[in-house]
Amino acid sequence: MNTHTNTKTQQKTHMIGKKWIAMIVAMAVFLTSFLNVPVGNEADAAAKWGGYVYITIEKVTLGQGCVVTPVKVPVYEKESLYDLFKRQFGDIVIGVDEGSYIDGIKDGGDPEGWSKNDIPKAITDAIDADDNCGANYQRGESDTLGSMDFTYYGGWLVAVNNAGPAAGMGNILFASGDNPYNDNDVIRFQFSLYGWGADTNTADPQFTIPLIAFPDKDRLIRLIADYKGDKNADKYKAAMAALNKWDATEEEVKNAADDLAALNDSILIQSLGDNVDKALGYIKSLFDNTSPAYNSEWSIFTLARGGIEDKELYTTYYKAIIDKLRELDSDSIATKVGATPKSTDNDRVILALTAIGADPSDVAGYNMLKPLADYDYAVKSGINGAVYTLLALDAGNYTIPEVEEGKTQNTRELLIDYILNNKVEDGGWNYTKTSKTSDPDMTSMVLCALAPYAVDNLNVNLSISDGLNVLDKLQKNNGGYASYGAFNAESNAQVLTALSSCGYDAVLGMICKKEDAGVLNALMSFMKDDGSFAHAIEGASNAMASYQSTYALVAYDRLKNNKNSLYNMTDVTEPMYNADEIAAYVKGSATSEPSSEPSTSPSADPTGEPTSGPTTSPTAVPTSTPTAEPSAVPTSVPTAVPTAQPTAVPTAEPTLEPTAEPTAVPTSEPTKEPSVTEAPKTTDVPNVTNAPVATSTPIVTASPAATDTEQTPKSFIKGNIKYKVTSSKAGKFTASVIGVKNKNCKKIVINSYASYKGKKYKITKIAAGFVKGCKKLKDVYIKALYIKTIDKNAFKGTNKKLKVHVPKNKEDAYKKKIKL
Repeated sequence: MNTHTNTKTQQKTHMIGKKWIAMIVAMAVFLTSFLNVPVGNEADAAAKWGGYVYITIEKVTLGQGCVVTPVKVPVYEKESLYDLFKRQFGDIVIGVDEGSYIDGIKDGGDPEGWSKNDIPKAITDAIDADDNCGANYQRGESDTLGSMDFTYYGGWLVAVNNAGPAAGMGNILFASGDNPYNDNDVIRFQFSLYGWGADTNTADPQFTIPLIAFPDKDRLIRLIADYKGDKNADKYKAAMAALNKWDATEEEVKNAADDLAALNDSILIQSLGDNVDKALGYIKSLFDNTSPAYNSEWSIFTLARGGIEDKELYTTYYKAIIDKLRELDSDSIATKVGATPKSTDNDRVILALTAIGADPSDVAGYNMLKPLADYDYAVKSGINGAVYTLLALDAGNYTIPEVEEGKTQNTRELLIDYILNNKVEDGGWNYTKTSKTSDPDMTSMVLCALAPYAVDNLNVNLSISDGLNVLDKLQKNNGGYASYGAFNAESNAQVLTALSSCGYDAVLGMICKKEDAGVLNALMSFMKDDGSFAHAIEGASNAMASYQSTYALVAYDRLKNNKNSLYNMTDVTEPMYNADEIAAYVKGSATSEPSSEPSTSPSADPTGEPTSGPTTSPTAVPTSTPTAEPSAVPTSVPTAVPTAQPTAVPTAEPTLEPTAEPTAVPTSEPTKEPSVTEAPKTTDVPNVTNAPVATSTPIVTASPAATDTEQTPKSFIKGNIKYKVTSSKAGKFTASVIGVKNKNCKKIVINSYASYKGKKYKITKIAAGFVKGCKKLKDVYIKALYIKTIDKNAFKGTNKKLKVHVPKNKEDAYKKKIKL
């Protein structure tokens, strides 16, 4: 409600009108935020990225298109919308810190040849029919578009997901508070000429009726921001035209969005081959200054399944495995002599050897399949062990050896039953059966292992269907996945691999698709220019994220080219290593004694099975080598991001289980299960100076600030109000309201500021008799928040039915000063 005094009844009481408070809510960017919200998140070293949002800055109401075309930008956790705009577009934004709203945008001025006629006619008709608009169709400053420009109502309004927010920009926090904005949201910053949003569909409908039925353009904005193709393409131009058309119909917007979505999918698929090559190139570059060794399995596997031919590299790796088995003198591989072997250690080496065409049943006389014959050994690591043992056995369609007497003979059926019996309540899988909800990483790995049995086993078929439904439900609005609350590359990589292994197209298919966003789109947001991938949002390159993401791209590429799935390596019919050199190596060193010291050659990547989201990017490279693989539920993961050329990498194999943040050196046998409520701590804060700049209109340097010596007028007229300058000190311009230009007006609005010739004056006083003679005046809206003085005769000499409306938070301060 609005404060007003009814002189007819002589009741000097003050009421707040419902419509006006609704107006305050709708015009969040015009009004102040009354909470103390910290600013400058970018300077806070502890700040963490929370997600991405899409932003536009539009002056479509003027027929001038966008100041900033749609962009996708990262957001800090709990960052206010005001802080986001100041950080991202600080060079062009004129903000008001006291009120946390945006007062103006440096847009470079009106385009050459622009005139009032470029404004949509429906808007100018409404303006010209309203005596209170005070329209002059001019700017206060030539290169800036700000409050009260063109009309009394002129100003910037914000929309979050196609609606005006219920709070000021300083109080709208990312994923936090009573009025949050969230990951994947669309933030439109639009200049309004009429009705405080009647022309932008951001005002409260209880207060202002929209001029037309505005279509929702959020989907179109996301598609434009995500577009990676030629911007001269007809479909892209059509999309921009629909965005820039003020009175575009819902059908026009939908058709433009549908066409651009199809084009985006086409570009994503067309660029797949180049992205695969670039990612494989990065993985291969990890061996530029180091040789592959035991624990390089996933990189070797990725390169080989990606079709990279490098006999020298694969031969060197094969020799390293021979050396390691001889050192241990065992069919079971482990980090060092005396370490407890685990099935997943053998599994991953079998996968790597099979990928390069080697026979894991005869590695210099050692049979790495033999330990897998023991069912209890295979599942000792929990569901990880069962999944990876099944993948390893099926990689080359291997026969399971006979188990030693007294042990349980392993079979594929037993492994499948173990996996199916470890479903969690919602139909997917997690690292423990007692988990209440599924994890996307573990569910994806299970689907990869079960995929070969979908046709012949009804229970498997139904379980795969359940798992896919779970992945569909776990997918975020941006098309991506998070594990234990952390959006990360590895989770997206595992889902893409699973979909491809099950024969589903992640781009063109309908499953695991949110609107136009799919998991491949989400995964590519982690890719860097050099082909590497980051673990977390805006993070540094990470080796584990890179090889998992790369083999996920390979898996999808193999699906698109009708090749065997990633883990089905029966298509490898010839050795990719130098067979003669290996034969000579085995024969020449057959009588040599194994070294008593473990190999210390650094591997090119961490060797864990795919990890889930809460693994955080390391901040330092571990200097010692873990001596054993973490248990099925590890509690520590390196917290640093390995550089592109790591000098040492952990050689123990982390399991699939996401983990809590460890110390710099992983422990050898973590046993404590992580708390699922603990979010990973991101330590990488990207350079926030690389913010996108306005792309549609050149930015003109702002005029020099006024100085004390500059000529300052004693008074001026802005809109329909006459002002008297009360202070002309640079940076402290103030003015009082002294009169009205049009005495026949019915409504007057007093804002917090008035701009005149490059200076912005804070309104601090309403003088005596300023409405004298305004006999038709019905309402005075005091939006100004800094008024210190209201003369007792300010409202004398006008209509006796006059109502004075004030902001609710100023009711107590202002009502004592208003005399009618």
